[in-house]
Formats: sequence, structure tokens, C-alpha cells
Amino acid sequence: MKIAWFKKVISPEIGAYLAGYSLKDKSVAKRDDLYMTGLCADDGERKVLLISFDLQCMDIEYIYKFRKLCGDILAIPPEAVMLTFTHTHGGPQTNCEAGFADHLNIPYMEMLEKALTEECRRLAENPQAVECSTYFYSIEVDENLNRRVVSSDNYAAFLPHNAELRKLANGFADKELGSLIFIPAEKGKGNYAAHPLAAHPLGTGARRISADYPAPFREYITEETGAEAMFVSGACGDMIPKKDELGSNGAEAMGRSLAEGIFRSLLDATRNPERFCMNSPKVGALCRSLTVPLRSLYRN
Repeated sequence: MKIAWFKKVISPEIGAYLAGYSLKDKSVAKRDDLYMTGLCADDGERKVLLISFDLQCMDIEYIYKFRKLCGDILAIPPEAVMLTFTHTHGGPQTNCEAGFADHLNIPYMEMLEKALTEECRRLAENPQAVECSTYFYSIEVDENLNRRVVSSDNYAAFLPHNAELRKLANGFADKELGSLIFIPAEKGKGNYAAHPLAAHPLGTGARRISADYPAPFREYITEETGAEAMFVSGACGDMIPKKDELGSNGAEAMGRSLAEGIFRSLLDATRNPERFCMNSPKVGALCRSLTVPLRSLYRN
């Protein structure tokens, strides 16, 4: 496998409105920078580009636009460009917030488009691709919980609004930390499912620009190994950190705990290449439209 990599700061200006909670949460400080990280993987037959944004989400028209933009520059199909979002609630408004079109930060989206164009052109003109072995590893890290408790009468209580029920939180929680490791390129990708809500306490702490726990996750890996790292969110719909909304220390602790999971993965994977090194790694991407049968109440 040959891989190429980019990493770029995409933090908005302090004062930008933040996504995820109130539509009027204006940022008053910056806890850490937001990043856009890109991994271009080429197996000799096909090439894909995976981009992780420290953003909550993005409107579908921009997803289509950015995938075509990157694909055209790199001469790959749009479906071979995969965009993923860490889902931080400490980033700018990059979607229309369920119909509030005036809350979309248009100047920020224009900046993002320019940054993407620059990075993809650089990849096309001077990819500096590195040939490497590819490892996959999976480990359990107990840092999340299901944020709903369902009672016997089928009532779902939302834990962030019912703190006294937290001890009863026994719903499904995906605790798998999956990692994709490239040697000797010293790049890695970690996947975990939990809303980045650790560094989001009430008050001014909730109004800081921040990537939340994915930031210390990446920083600690780079600090200890010299390797770059990308964070990709798992299916985090009902997954929250165990220390959700408790501030910076909670985010720092969770990020480092997940990074330690990566360290353990690195050790075992590289010491057992016959088990964890892929013989013939292949890349691919697929877009498929699905029709989902909804209850009549929700069909419109």
C-alpha cells in the first residue's frame, strides 16, 4: 500500500457561532485547534481519499460538492472520496441546523473549499507517497456509555437530563477501538464511537472552539510515537463519554485513554505480523441509496 497524508488547521475565528447546542452559542475562546486530516491510499489498482474533519457535520450538498472537487483533482471517482466528521460540538456552523439556513457559516465553507482544493492539488502534483505495510487491530476501551435508559413500559429516559439514572445505564455501547496502522509510514487511524461532548460544561466552557477528546487522542499518539494520527468517529448516535459535559480534564483523560489503546494495539500488531499484517491490502469505496420504511408519523 502507498499512502500520502495531509493535515491542516481549519479553526474558525473566535466569535464564530458553534454547532450542536443552542443556535446562539457564540465562541468566546479557543481550547484547541480544529484540523482537517487526509489519508490517500493507493493499492496499485485503486485509490481512495479519506478526510476527517473536526466538525459536527455538513450539509449534503457540500458533501457532494467537496467529493467531486477532490475527485476531479485526483482523477478518481467522487465515491472514492470519503468524508467523515468527528462530530465535535466545539466547531463552527457547517450545516443548516434542521432548516435554519441562515445559521450556515458561508465564509467558513468557502475557506474550507479553498483549503481542500490546495491540499488535493498538492497531493496530485507532489504526493510524496510512502510504501508501507498495513496492519489492522481491534481492542476494547471502556470510555463510553449509552445515553438512554429504557424502562419496562418502553419509555426512554435521556441520561443527560436524568442524571440520577446514570447508574442504570445498561444499554448497548460499542467499546471497540479499531485501528489501521501503516508501517513504516508511521501514520495511523483510530475509530471509536462517542459524541465528543467531554469538554462541554455549562457556561463559558461550552463556548470554546475545540475538537474535544479527539484532539488529545491525536496529540498524545504523536507526542509518544512521532507518528501522525487521524480520528474517525464510529456510530456515535447514542454513545457519550463517561465524563460527558464535565470539561477539559474529562476530554484530556478520555483522549489519552483511547491513545493508550492505540499504543497497546501498535505493540501487539507489530509483534505479531502473521496475525495482524494484511497480505494484500485493497482499498475501495461504495455509494448506495437506500429506501427506509418509516412509521407513518415520520414519513414526511
